Amino acid sequence: MKNFFAIFLCFLIQNDVFSQKSDSLENVILINDLNSQIEDDPNNYFYYGARGTIYYSIGELKKAIADFNRAIELNTQEWETYYNKGIAESELGNYSVAIKSLKKALEMNANSPWVYFGLGNTFLIMDEYEKAIDNYTMSINNGGDWAHLYYNKSYALIKLNRYSEAEGDLLQLKRIEPDSPEYLAQMGYLFISKGDFDMAIEFLREAYEKDPKNVYTNYYMWEYYKNIGKKNVGIHYYKLVKEKGIPREL
Repeated sequence: MKNFFAIFLCFLIQNDVFSQKSDSLENVILINDLNSQIEDDPNNYFYYGARGTIYYSIGELKKAIADFNRAIELNTQEWETYYNKGIAESELGNYSVAIKSLKKALEMNANSPWVYFGLGNTFLIMDEYEKAIDNYTMSINNGGDWAHLYYNKSYALIKLNRYSEAEGDLLQLKRIEPDSPEYLAQMGYLFISKGDFDMAIEFLREAYEKDPKNVYTNYYMWEYYKNIGKKNVGIHYYKLVKEKGIPREL
């Protein structure tokens, strides 16, 4: 049971739940229950870690980090708590603290694809693309095999003009999610980066047909029209992105 909330946090990150945070009734009930458990047993690290995970899932990052810190004070031997703290610190923009915490998790569990993924995402946001790729590769080598992993790795590769490698990772994404608009949108971005705008718009139009509200598709549509000198057309897509929030790595 002690690993449940670390696994739960991994599931949330894998499925990009944190772009859709909400303070649901279920979470309120869970937090209230954990508050009671902590009141009865204030030195049980598990309850703080569990509550921190729920706080994170609703976007209460500072409260989440406070609970993870308290859990570590009570028990320094759980890699999952360092992992959770690192992910929360990264989300809050405390990158050096995040990296330190995630590396501590790796010292305790050197084979976790999730920790490497967390490190990769932190380096990606910092625009340290080589380090991001290295950590995504380690995640894959240790069993990581989900769409978001390949998507993020391909993005870093595109940023370094390593297009053929990026296409290979995007094919892995397509294998996992054959109907994914993200695959099409990212292929569009790849061709924008290569300067092949005819191919770019073919992929982007198909992505837009699949999901006209997808934030990545709309952002790359904006990039496409901006690059061909038609900002007046692309501004429509940019406004849609601004409404939903521009992903941190873009």
